[in-house]
Amino acid sequence: MKLSDIKGERAIDVAAELVTPIANIARDENAADLFRRRKVPEGTDLRDFAIQRLQESVPALLKNHRNDFVRILSLIKDEPEEEVIENMTILTLANDLMDLMTDDLFRVFFSFAQRRETSPESVQKNTEEKA
Repeated sequence: MKLSDIKGERAIDVAAELVTPIANIARDENAADLFRRRKVPEGTDLRDFAIQRLQESVPALLKNHRNDFVRILSLIKDEPEEEVIENMTILTLANDLMDLMTDDLFRVFFSFAQRRETSPESVQKNTEEKA
């Protein structure tokens, strides 16, 4: 299931609940890189490039943000976190990761979380300018 499949009032509830786990992951450059679009550098093999990104990002996501990742899946699947964990296999995990990596709406949430305009430095600068 993708975020764009969520409809009605549930969409509002899910969006509100996604903010915290996405922000937690977005703060971790290695984990967040998994959800960013990247151009393959010229002369670089696409497969090698993809494997390198997976090697750097997936361990950071799964080891450092396990609870955030499970929370996100729970919200998208509309299942309790315990049920998500209980039903998780290597295959479902791989499919869930692929779904998130290719979900354009999920990427939008990440882009909001990673905007430089909301960095502490820019918030402080904007506050000082208004004072």
